[in-house]
Formats: sequence, C-alpha cells, structure tokens
Amino acid sequence: MRRGGRRAGALAAWLALLALSAVPAVYLNSLFGYLAFLTLGFAGLLSLGYAALLRRALVLEGLDTAAACLRGESAELRLGVRSRAPLLCPRVEAVFSLTDPLGEAGERTAVSFPLAPREGRTFPLTVRFDHVGVCRAGVEELRVFGLFGLFSLPLRGEASCRVEVAPRVHPLGGLPLSDAARTERQRAQVRTSAESLDYAGVREYAFGDPIKTIHWKLSAHAAGYLTKQMESYGSSGVSVLLDMESPPYPAGTLLEVCDCLTEAAVSLCAAAREAGMEYELLAYDRRGEAVRWTPGDLTSFSETVGQLPPISTAGGPGAPELLRAEGRSLYGQANLAVCTARLTEELVQVLLELRGRGRFPLLFFVLPGALDEEARRAALRPRSLLEAAGIPCYVLPDAGALDGGWR
Repeated sequence: MRRGGRRAGALAAWLALLALSAVPAVYLNSLFGYLAFLTLGFAGLLSLGYAALLRRALVLEGLDTAAACLRGESAELRLGVRSRAPLLCPRVEAVFSLTDPLGEAGERTAVSFPLAPREGRTFPLTVRFDHVGVCRAGVEELRVFGLFGLFSLPLRGEASCRVEVAPRVHPLGGLPLSDAARTERQRAQVRTSAESLDYAGVREYAFGDPIKTIHWKLSAHAAGYLTKQMESYGSSGVSVLLDMESPPYPAGTLLEVCDCLTEAAVSLCAAAREAGMEYELLAYDRRGEAVRWTPGDLTSFSETVGQLPPISTAGGPGAPELLRAEGRSLYGQANLAVCTARLTEELVQVLLELRGRGRFPLLFFVLPGALDEEARRAALRPRSLLEAAGIPCYVLPDAGALDGGWR
C-alpha cells in the first residue's frame, strides 16, 4: 500500500505541475508560455515510453521450480533478472512473498535495484519455513520504472517455487507395541493358506487385504471384489493412521496442529523401523482416497507430504473410517497408532472395538495448549474410557512435546 502510494504521489505531483504550467500558456499565448507545459508533457511521455521499452527487454531467469527442507530449516532459492537492451534501467522493484501450507499470504519483502545495459542480476533468497506442508515462495510483483520515476509498468511472467517442508523425526523410545504375532518376514518363508485353495469362505474386499487373497472367479459374478475368508495371521507391525481433519482453530493454531500430527506420525514409523517391525502410514490423499505408504527415507518425508492434503476443518472422513477398514482386514498390523486432533465418541468406540478383537491401538491426541481449561476438559472427557480399556492415550500440545514430554 505504501509503495503504491509513493507511485501515485509521483504521478499526482507531475499532473499538478503540468496543470500549473498551463497557466502561463493561457495568459501569454506564445511559444514561451507553452514551453513549460510542453516540456513536462514530453517528459511524461518519454518516461512512459522508456518504461515500455524496458519491460520488453527485461526477463526473469527463474526462481527454482521446486525445493524441499525440514521444518524449521531454511531453503536456498535464487531469482535472476536480466536486461537484453542497451538501455540503462533506473529502477526495478520486486516484491517477494511467501504462502503458507494453508494458502494464506505471509511475509512480503520489497527490493529495488538499478540495471546497467545488458546486465543480469541474481538474488539468493534464504527463506525459513516453520510449518510442515507445501509452501510457495516467489515474486508477487515485478515493476520496471521509466525515466524520472513518473510511470511504472508490471513485468509479465511469473517466478515461484513450490517448497515441500517435511516433518522432523523425534525419538519415541519405549512405545507399548505388541510383538506377539510373527512378522511378515518370517511368514514369507513358509506357504500360507492364502496360497492354496483351502479357505473357509468369502467376504467383501476390505481396505488393506492382499491382492493374492481375492477370489477372482466369484468376484467376476459379484458387484465388487470378494476376499477369501481365512484365519487371521495379523502382523506384529504398526499401522500409523494420520487424520488431517481438525476442530476449527485459528489459522496459526491449525499450522501448529498440522506440524504435531505429521511429526508424530513419521516419528512412530521411525520408532517401528528401529524396533525391526513392519510399518505403514495410512491417510487420505488430496483426492480424498484412502492410501497407504511405507516411507523409506524418514528424514526426507517430502514426497509423502506432497501427497497429503492440507489440514482441514471441513469435517471430512478421518480416523474412524480408516480404522474400521483396517479393522476388517485379516492381514493388517496388530498395532494401530492413531494421530488425530479430533477425539470424538465415534473414534473412542472404534478403538474399543478393535481392542476387543485383539488389536493393540494407541492414540496420539493433539490438543493445543492455548485452549482454556473448560475447553480442554470437554475435549479430554472421552479419554477416561480409553484408559479404562488399557488403551494408551498421549496428549500433545505441540510438536515440541515429542522431544520428551509425550508420555
């Protein structure tokens, strides 16, 4: 607003002088009387024409199209501007902006600089990213000024960079995980009933069932896929369910909740891997489809983060739906770790049902510390049912609590 005001002020001053210069032209009615008016008018036209020539001659030479970093770290970005004309560019003004994972515009920084004829400049940008998700950094506006600074024109073209900010991994030692069942590695060495024709029956396909258990002949005559019904041989690994839905907190709190949720999820995967257990991450992607990942490099989680939707308060499908689908699978993991900011009665009921079926659920509940005491008590009311059933429930105010205060 201030930059636009300065530009408008310069133009208003020129128009005022032009109007004053017309006074002697009217009264003297001679070439000498018109001299000031013609000089100021010519200066304005020259400034506008000069700016138009420079705009055609200036080109943007990229902000990097993609970058990645961990939360709390800085990414190095570069912006290049080059003049292709043998003209002095008195002033170029670039406005850099940052968009957070929720799509909200953040900090804006203006930089002004001149350019010599056929000169190119590169500006290294060091931007710190404090929240997990997909951010954008780039040039919001680029203007070139003509002579005398009277007129400026916007430069065509865009320069923006997509930055995938990955969550940090926190050590979560001492998790109450069950390893009573045999691991999938051990089971792969022997022939299973799923590889033979001996099975107890069929049922509808459930999310997470192996493809080899689908009864293709019967499925061809049914409305959907049918799975062979066999004795459960669930793995002693960990399924981490990440719920990206949240209560309607303010934007800043939502970003902190997202940081805590994603870092709890990836840290749980890392803890399972360190314990030699199978692990997988279950979530809804940006298309609203339930998917599962097995992240390989947990220190650079950017690829998975890029597929996750931004945290939402729309009340879409979340942890209960994923838990039900995972609970119906006979081949799912024995441990079900849920990372959510919504501790609803429905979620508690599903967790209790899974515990009754012999699964081992545990809950990481993100509850911002900024809430008042009454709101906290209301949010934690269903927790007593989980504790009575022996289901661990860890309350996290923010991602920093994962460094030692999660117990």
